[in-house]
Amino acid sequence: MDRPAAYLQALCHLRDILNFGAMPTVFLGSTYEDLREHRQAVLEAAGRLGSLVRAMEFFGARPGVPKDECLDMVRRSDVYIGLFAMRYGSVDRDSGKSISHLEYLEARSLNLPTLIYLIDERNQPVLPVHVDTGAAAKHLKKLKDELLANHTVGYFTSPDNLAKQVAFDLPALLQRTSGIVGEPNILAELVEALPRIDWLSDQRWSFLESQISAANKSGVPDRVLRGVVEFLLSDDRLTAAYLLAKAANFPIRKAIDRAVAIEQDIAKVVTSGVQAMKRHGQNSS
Repeated sequence: MDRPAAYLQALCHLRDILNFGAMPTVFLGSTYEDLREHRQAVLEAAGRLGSLVRAMEFFGARPGVPKDECLDMVRRSDVYIGLFAMRYGSVDRDSGKSISHLEYLEARSLNLPTLIYLIDERNQPVLPVHVDTGAAAKHLKKLKDELLANHTVGYFTSPDNLAKQVAFDLPALLQRTSGIVGEPNILAELVEALPRIDWLSDQRWSFLESQISAANKSGVPDRVLRGVVEFLLSDDRLTAAYLLAKAANFPIRKAIDRAVAIEQDIAKVVTSGVQAMKRHGQNSS
């Protein structure tokens, strides 16, 4: 078996466990800029419960991201959590609906277990820049009416208030729908059995590990760091960050930032290697 195929097989093996074992996959849908802090609170709450979260934070996505990528993330999830405040969001030209609205409709078409939270308009102040007017406000009103008609919704104020609701509601939803609730140490145990990619030999890993800064290695066990690097090398930032969050016990925001920093260290090694190869080629010619 060639090396890329061997690594893909290893990843598929791990993802089979992640997707169908003790860790449900949760998709977090909302507008972004107005709910940045609320989203972070939900990510951390869901992560502490042992859920694998799919969200734009893991992919560098922002409003305007192609809808197909967002909807694909919904299809690969087990649970949908939707947050709705006072913005309708970026509108897809083809459908005339916002990306957040399309994500919700996709989750509903798949009959995904769903949690819906609306901002408490009476008790939570909102900056004027984050309040839609005109046609966008009308679309948002229609969407909220649809949500109220089809779901028992929760109302949130602060990020902490929302996180507490999710921490209570998500385990109950999972127990009702599938009976699975994440085990805190399951991912750390999986790292022990993670199939290793055959081209990342111990010698190569030793070199890569030496190029990662001490600050970026701080608090990360060696076996976890190697797993993180393997996922980053396969361009799987989500699993790399989640591995740091669960196996190294990092808050989700810190895990994301650390994964990005480690990836930057690796990129420096690759860039340096490419430049060395070019110099060697020039000297040989």
